[in-house]
Amino acid sequence: MSYTREQFALDLRRECVDAVVRSSEQSLQNPPGRKPAKRLVTLSKWYRSLDEEQQQTCRQLMEYIAEASLFSTLTVLDGASLIAEDLRDADLRLTLEKDGEELLLSSSEHSADLGSDLHELMFPSPE
Repeated sequence: MSYTREQFALDLRRECVDAVVRSSEQSLQNPPGRKPAKRLVTLSKWYRSLDEEQQQTCRQLMEYIAEASLFSTLTVLDGASLIAEDLRDADLRLTLEKDGEELLLSSSEHSADLGSDLHELMFPSPE
């Protein structure tokens, strides 16, 4: 399989951070639907009252929060964080299977030698 763990981490980042921030900002600019949720309407009014610099700061905050959420989720999948004491000795594995080929993306089993953890791979290194 030509797909890699690194590509998976970057694809997750694109869909769970970048796309979420972009769509959230669009919803703040123009809440979707005929009758948007009251909370979204309130947030939209507040967001549109901000000047461009404050909106940019808000976008940065949304990105930071989205990154932190994905990072935290990946630390659980990698076994770096424990979500329940009852699961301390369990092995949580994330695999991708396509055309009969399987790629181990993440394992909480510390003996699984995967090189880098997914939570490390979500931040691309500058080239």
